[in-house]
Amino acid sequence: MTKSRVNADNVTADIAGITAGTGITGGGTSGTVTITNDMATTIAAAGDLIYGTANDAYAALSLGTAGKVLKVNSGATAPEWAVDPTTDVVTTAGDLIYGTGADAVTRLGIGTASQVLAVNSGATAPEWATPSSPSQNWSLIAGPTSMAGNASITVSSITNADKLLLIFSNASSGGASAYKVKLLINGSTSSVYRPGGILHQAPTAYSQNIMDQYNEGTTSTSIYLGQFASSAISYMSGSILINGGATAGQKVWSAQVGTTPASVNNAIAANSIGAVNITSTISSITINHDDGNANFDDGYVWVYKSA
Repeated sequence: MTKSRVNADNVTADIAGITAGTGITGGGTSGTVTITNDMATTIAAAGDLIYGTANDAYAALSLGTAGKVLKVNSGATAPEWAVDPTTDVVTTAGDLIYGTGADAVTRLGIGTASQVLAVNSGATAPEWATPSSPSQNWSLIAGPTSMAGNASITVSSITNADKLLLIFSNASSGGASAYKVKLLINGSTSSVYRPGGILHQAPTAYSQNIMDQYNEGTTSTSIYLGQFASSAISYMSGSILINGGATAGQKVWSAQVGTTPASVNNAIAANSIGAVNITSTISSITINHDDGNANFDDGYVWVYKSA
């Protein structure tokens, strides 16, 4: 092809020829010259991708099928279409994907109804597990135990008792002193009990102490449950619930106690809640009469536990 052109100085000259460069085909030095974009002609269909195969060289990668993703081939020489590794692993509705190592995944099939996701025993992978039912089944471990003729009743050899329930009924004292009834955990008389609550007293006439606070200071050496009347037979019944018995350290209790003073004064019932700091699990509980210095005349004790 001969073509005149005008240079920068308005001097007319001829083009001697056209040489095709990278990505261009055609060219020539005479006649009609055709120039073609070779990269464009390499594309054969919609969605084709052009990638380099070497220096100044390229090829087309045809469009993959629906859902496939672009990745590097096994020889690390070119891109290719491949199944998404996450969707390829999934086979069933509800499947979960989790890692098994660096750049590696697998599936966990859906569990059964009400199962929960947990870590396996080797701490290497998740798994579906059936949750254990809350352990609230109570069992009788002692009783009915007669209180008559005893200054104290101890239930020992208690194990694995997260919750303990002591019930005493119709405990009585016919003495002429205002005997006290107390509870000890593991036999401890140290200042490890921290009580609070209400004292209900039964005077012969109105007194400002008919209902008083239960306050023994910062700590106490026992759990005070109440006091018998001072001048005639009286009765006492109640229950004490203790939580945290299967672990060392702090435990909490709540106590509800009632008395029948037979119209005589000084009978007291304590309704309390509190904490006790015992540095071991609960192995025994004791209910005693005036610190063990006087006997009960009547009554029964039951002790229940729940793991």
